[in-house]
Amino acid sequence: MTQNLERFSRSKIQSWIKDGIVSVNNEIIGSTNHCIKSGDSVHIKIPDTNENYTISPDKNVSFQILFEDKDILVINKPAGVVVHPGAGNYEHTLVNGLVYHCKKNLSQLNTNLRPGIVHRIDKDTSGILVIAKNDFAHLNLAKQFECHSIKRKYICFIYGILQPNNGKIETLLQRDSRNRLRMAISQYSGKKAITIYKSLKMFGTFASKVECELKTGRTHQIRAHLSNIGHSLIGDKLYKLKNYALPKQINNEINNFQRQALHAYMLEFIHPLLEKIMHFESKLPDDMQQLEQILENGVTT
Repeated sequence: MTQNLERFSRSKIQSWIKDGIVSVNNEIIGSTNHCIKSGDSVHIKIPDTNENYTISPDKNVSFQILFEDKDILVINKPAGVVVHPGAGNYEHTLVNGLVYHCKKNLSQLNTNLRPGIVHRIDKDTSGILVIAKNDFAHLNLAKQFECHSIKRKYICFIYGILQPNNGKIETLLQRDSRNRLRMAISQYSGKKAITIYKSLKMFGTFASKVECELKTGRTHQIRAHLSNIGHSLIGDKLYKLKNYALPKQINNEINNFQRQALHAYMLEFIHPLLEKIMHFESKLPDDMQQLEQILENGVTT
């Protein structure tokens, strides 16, 4: 196989394996130690890096600036904004807005499609992100993420009541072999994923407001973890399990919520150069505040 992939480094191929885009005999492999046998069929969906693509600045991409200096930018991303350009989404992303705001003052360690991007949240998840404005800051922050020393907490609204109300979910997580858009729990392969959850408020028996702290940062981690234990996020069509029983007076409003009810409300890390703790929080966006009020109305009416 390596002879056919000479233009890619060994580390790049290993990263693809870890990202779940390499399959052997139509089964996704999650380990770089997987043994290939004669006659095996290996398939790699090589990501489109578009190395010659130039990102166009876009002043119309909205985000709230929580902090900025010469090294980092901390922003609050609204729901509906894709973090960086990719297949089918090359305009109006957060990166387009960052390029407009920061000009050339963004780290260049990622592909040219992801300047400054150290971590991501989903398009329809709102909340806090830290952006690297130079390569030194990027390397430092990436190391903090790799060591899981950065603190990240989310607020979400889910169907049902968690039992126990507070706890830890620890699994292996990998790309779903039947639906590439989803992540799936695995018993044998994938990346370790750990979520600490705490129930903040219950709405009768039909819904809950929950805080989730990420001890690891896997794709769709909170969404996949909560769905796996029977409590999909409200508005999450990709991971919704079933039609939950809701009070009739709010049934349509809840089921028609337009995105997964998930907000990255807290981020804490060490400043790459100042070496001091940086702590940021953002309040729930308007749509999730309205959702909370609807859920409360379902209890009182």
